[in-house]
Amino acid sequence: MKTAATKAGKIISAVTITILVAGAILHGVTALLMTCSKESDTSQGETRLQELQIEQVEKEIINPKSPAGSSEDVLASRVTYNTSSAVRWGVMQLVREETEPQKTQGWREEWNATDYLSGWEEINDMKGKYGFTLIHITDTQHLSKYNLWGTFTSWLVSIKNELNIKTIIHTGDIVEHWNNTTEWERADASMRILADAGVPYVWCIGNHDFDLKDDNYIGSEYLSFNSSTFEPENCWLSSFDQQSTAMNWTYEGYKFIVINLAWHCNETALTWLTNILDTNTDSNIIVATHSYINSTGGYGWYGTGFSWEENLRTILDDYPNVFLTLSAHDISGTGYHSNVNEREEIFFNLQTIDVPSARILMFNANEGKVYVRTFLQNYGQSPGIWLDNLEHRFTFNVELIKH
Repeated sequence: MKTAATKAGKIISAVTITILVAGAILHGVTALLMTCSKESDTSQGETRLQELQIEQVEKEIINPKSPAGSSEDVLASRVTYNTSSAVRWGVMQLVREETEPQKTQGWREEWNATDYLSGWEEINDMKGKYGFTLIHITDTQHLSKYNLWGTFTSWLVSIKNELNIKTIIHTGDIVEHWNNTTEWERADASMRILADAGVPYVWCIGNHDFDLKDDNYIGSEYLSFNSSTFEPENCWLSSFDQQSTAMNWTYEGYKFIVINLAWHCNETALTWLTNILDTNTDSNIIVATHSYINSTGGYGWYGTGFSWEENLRTILDDYPNVFLTLSAHDISGTGYHSNVNEREEIFFNLQTIDVPSARILMFNANEGKVYVRTFLQNYGQSPGIWLDNLEHRFTFNVELIKH
């Protein structure tokens, strides 16, 4: 995948750097990244390293209102892959040469943050305490607007096997502007990094992802957000209008399902939800959606009402095997969790700081424990920080059904 970044006034014609392996990524490589794939060329009967061919390079200043000397330039590159993925848009990863010290320090103080290596060593030390992991990401609209998340999904790929990631759950607001094809191309390219590496994920649409007035939606035109890409996979369960998705998996005698609902979806979509719930009473079910609980534990968020979220709560109360909900949307806070009718309900949203973030949920199914950690990707010399305050680092208990 092609990535480039310059400061204003510098012109780069072409940059080719191979994506480094997971170990290098984990030690904070935030340089320009691009992958080449080595595969068999059946037409020539030989194996060769496929070359990325630059078709077009255009300069884009993404922050023209920045103070003098602090604006960033980004090169958008269209690259051709001689693979089944055909032509895709290159992911432009914005790399700031130096993170603003006061901003980083502010994050550390606000969230009692731990440096990347210390946090990662702690997770490594927990090996044996959990069996598999889920990742929650959300509200990436600014990452798509400014194209900031190519190396983020590469990092998720790099930890797939180490953490035994079963699925990544994206709870909507994929893009900032529902009809901006450039933003969708960037999101598609970033999520294709996951798809191409065999990392399962589900998505739902948020209020930014479709036309609220006329209900238009173009996300399904992109392979990363079209169920046809995933339906052959054993873990894929179902989708509704390409806007709500569901998948399942098993782990040591436990059946799990995650159902990801579109923002304020209609009654037909809710019937799709209840049909899955009614036919899978022997499964442990997670329901995710864009808007559900807010940053204070209430339902809904000001400006978008409360009735849909309260209706969903009423539905879920009839299904005791729904043990977890995940949601986002609310920008008035960054995290909240509570237990409602023996169901853990978790809100998470760090979109306001415009850098990639992820919730890591590590499951010990046999002991009925889930360990939650929160990662914030950084720029400059550090690959990121772990947020250690009570909103973003906690453990909860679950009673799971086993067969």
